[in-house]
Amino acid sequence: MPGAASGSRARHEADLARRRFMEADPANRLVVDVLEAEWNEKLRALHDAQEELEQRRAEDHLKLDDGRRKEILALATDFPRLSHAPKTPQRERKRMVRLLLEDVTLTKGDEIAAGVRFRGGAS
Repeated sequence: MPGAASGSRARHEADLARRRFMEADPANRLVVDVLEAEWNEKLRALHDAQEELEQRRAEDHLKLDDGRRKEILALATDFPRLSHAPKTPQRERKRMVRLLLEDVTLTKGDEIAAGVRFRGGAS
């Protein structure tokens, strides 16, 4: 997604501008003023990139028509068959699981408990 790349680049540039500003000698007012202006410019660019990314995400979400949604849901119900198929490579099984799971937390007490959080937010 191009918006994500430009957002990441803008974030990196804003961080660099901030670092240069923070490392400048406060006694050198001219340099500090220029670096502060540059930092503010990079922050505005970061803000614009983040807004563009959010706008694109909203547009992409609206592009899914009912037919496409049904196809995606059919894949979700077909997951066990795909993951257990002998021709499915192990790397693809792992990739499928990573698409579904956000994280897994193991808690050690008297017994070991596993907490699973899915990408959709369900636990």
